[in-house]
Amino acid sequence: MRFWKRLLFPWGRAREGRPQLTTRGRWLRAAGVSTLLVGVGFSNPTLVMFALFVLFIVWAARRLAYYNLEGIAYSRGIPPAVFTREHFDVKCMLARTGRWLAGFDLEVTDALVHDHLLNPAVFACLRPDVPEAQDQPTSVSRRGVYPAFPFRLESLFPFGLASRAIIGTCRTPIVVYPRPRLTPQVLTLLQSGMGHGDSRREAGRGSYGEFRSMREYRPGDEARSISWPFSARFQRLIVKETERPAPCRVRV
Repeated sequence: MRFWKRLLFPWGRAREGRPQLTTRGRWLRAAGVSTLLVGVGFSNPTLVMFALFVLFIVWAARRLAYYNLEGIAYSRGIPPAVFTREHFDVKCMLARTGRWLAGFDLEVTDALVHDHLLNPAVFACLRPDVPEAQDQPTSVSRRGVYPAFPFRLESLFPFGLASRAIIGTCRTPIVVYPRPRLTPQVLTLLQSGMGHGDSRREAGRGSYGEFRSMREYRPGDEARSISWPFSARFQRLIVKETERPAPCRVRV
């Protein structure tokens, strides 16, 4: 009895992840039932056999749709930290373990943060024990710490007659920092390549020695002496001044 239940209804009583017939599958089932009624009414064995064959295809489609997503694990590869509106790649990876059957027509829709959906990653064929990966370019517009993201794994195999979807959560954290605003001075400095002054200049312009004060950037200052936190706060280039230790003479 248990064998027949497993054969007829492999998904059991759980509604989550149960295959559903698509519009094409429902039309095919309705055509099979109608043909079966007509064949029985007119005592036509050919129509009866044809209708039973159509209904068997519909029955088998739901079972194939169920086993097509069994044993599939989804993982995501993302950088640990990015800036807002910074473009980066999300590596969507699928692996099938413990099954000798391959997976066909797999589609992964990943909600990276909140309602931000990536473009669906489509895997035409996923062989057992052979992971597949696709890179999806994206960006995040809101800053914050996002510890987990939902994803949806769906398949319309076979022939679009049945569909099955699995919704899960991928716990791959990412930190989104606010994008720094670069002032025109900073952009000019970076584009022109200035700020690589001679390290043998007078005292106060180097990035070594004891700290003395903070002042605005002057042409010829070393780029490594720029204090970027203060420059971002005051919206202009700020240089950290240091003082070289005075040489002392020792007479023995």
